[in-house]
Amino acid sequence: MYVNCLFVVLFKTAKKPKGTAPEFFKPLKKVEVVEGSAAKLECWVHGKPEPSIEWFKDDEPVKSSKRIKTYFDSEVCRLTISDTVADDEGEYKCVATNEHGTASSSAEVLVNEAIVMPEFKEKMKHIEVIEGDTARFDVQVLGNPKPVTEWSKGGKVITDGGRFKTVLSEDGDLHSLLIENVSMDDFGSYKCVVSNEAGRMQCSARLEVKERQIAPEFSDEYGDSPIEINEGDELKINVTIQGNPRPDVEWYKDDRPLKRTSRVNLSARGNKFGITIFSVVPEDSGIYKCVAKSAAGTTTKSFQVNIEGKSSIVCLALTRFSMLSFVNLFTYKSSLLKKNYICDIS
Repeated sequence: MYVNCLFVVLFKTAKKPKGTAPEFFKPLKKVEVVEGSAAKLECWVHGKPEPSIEWFKDDEPVKSSKRIKTYFDSEVCRLTISDTVADDEGEYKCVATNEHGTASSSAEVLVNEAIVMPEFKEKMKHIEVIEGDTARFDVQVLGNPKPVTEWSKGGKVITDGGRFKTVLSEDGDLHSLLIENVSMDDFGSYKCVVSNEAGRMQCSARLEVKERQIAPEFSDEYGDSPIEINEGDELKINVTIQGNPRPDVEWYKDDRPLKRTSRVNLSARGNKFGITIFSVVPEDSGIYKCVAKSAAGTTTKSFQVNIEGKSSIVCLALTRFSMLSFVNLFTYKSSLLKKNYICDIS
């Protein structure tokens, strides 16, 4: 006897997990901020089960900190950056992941430099220069955009050229005004105005110019030969002395100061100085010295003075007169005797 059996085999297929892969229904948008302000990136995502969220900047994970915070409430994904800096600029990406898949949204963050009114980190300082030297005013300025400068004196703008030169450092912070070969006319108050689209600032300082000091110097009016005059004559020694400031002059004879007397006259007019001694005597012979002194230095010039006394001149004159008389007398007598004589007078 045969029995018919029917076997029913049931295959149970594995159930797929219920849910959906993450999907961004409100993606990130580009954010542009000014440096120092806050930046916020926000996107909306859904998925079941709730996805996990990660943030990346330029493909590097973003770490939360005091400045950088992240937030997620099942749908809203948010990243905030307080007090932004230039390094915060870049490509940001939000990645949502669950067991059904992964999705991402990206956007760029631009951080622009803040517009900052010009500010003097270092103002002009009063300066004092010597005539002929170069004067320099400096200011150090901060601001964004980089401020431009305008220099002026007495309300008149100084243009770059000739003796006046404006200089800007490589980093654009140090601005300088140079005045070459300064003259006495350059003294006065100078002003610097710095400006950008945020505003303007100004400062000023004075330039004092001192005359250049030049050490006293004698013009070569006398050579090295002695000054020789006769007793009773007038001794005059005149010199020209250049220098700034005008030097004080003193006269000496044999290293002893000469003073003004009835016989000695000392003169000074401009840069010309002199000494006059009336009715000189042999005792006035010696070494006369002119000493010129100023804050710039000291210089000296010496003169050898020789005075020939009258007594020697009279004796010489008498000697010559006696010799001539003797010769005349001898010649007369010789002619009477009609004889030739030789007279040797030495």
